[in-house]
Amino acid sequence: MTTKVQVSGWRFLLRRLEHAIVRRDTRMFDDPMQFYSRSAALGIVVAVLILAGAALLAYFKPQGKLGATSLLTDRATNQLYVILSGQLHPVYNLTSARLALGNPATPATVSSSELSKLPMGQTIGIPGAPYATPVSGGSTSIWTLCDTVARADTASPAVQTAVIAMPLVIDPAIDPLQANQAVLVSYQDRTWIVTHKGRHAIDLTDRALTSSMGIPVTARATPISEGMFNALPDMGSWQLPPIPAAGAPNDLGLPADLVIGSVFQIHTD
Repeated sequence: MTTKVQVSGWRFLLRRLEHAIVRRDTRMFDDPMQFYSRSAALGIVVAVLILAGAALLAYFKPQGKLGATSLLTDRATNQLYVILSGQLHPVYNLTSARLALGNPATPATVSSSELSKLPMGQTIGIPGAPYATPVSGGSTSIWTLCDTVARADTASPAVQTAVIAMPLVIDPAIDPLQANQAVLVSYQDRTWIVTHKGRHAIDLTDRALTSSMGIPVTARATPISEGMFNALPDMGSWQLPPIPAAGAPNDLGLPADLVIGSVFQIHTD
């Protein structure tokens, strides 16, 4: 049997042997070796705490996975993306991404494999805008995008885009677009109707549609820039509601040339 005193004496001899090897002195007026062992123990404790903190952070805030944020950065390429309507859209800069989302979101870094899980949409944003701007604590945006069209009456009008990053002072004589107003614009050989909600695609060759909306044949669309086009929310195309069985003969006893969907006028004396 080994007693506690024997174990203590054995440990003392080991420490004395360490002093003789390391310090070449067995008198042991002090014991600096004890500080080394304490430092090692403290380092182990600190390492365990760091590992535990990293594990908790990875569990509660994982990196590299799609989460609740709609602003993402590809870890491999640093390309910015925004998620809009379930699609992943590359974006030119952080300023454009925040404008598209309507909030000063912070990009979350994810892996390329995670990004590939979402359908890819078209690139959006304002080319040439500052990559990032100071985030305002207020609820009102201080960004304004303005298009100026030169030579609008010619065959090749020029469009200049200005981005104003400060509070805007609007002339009281200029009224905002009302709910019963719209602007006819064009972008990349397509025509759009801009309302107070966003842009709607429209086919000007559909005279039934344009007549019902009061758009004359001579109407000319105002060209807009890519930045303005991307800044306007896409609200879908405008089309006349479909008429079931259009073109089929009527069963109301009317003349045969009046098929379903025909528009006719009755004259009374």
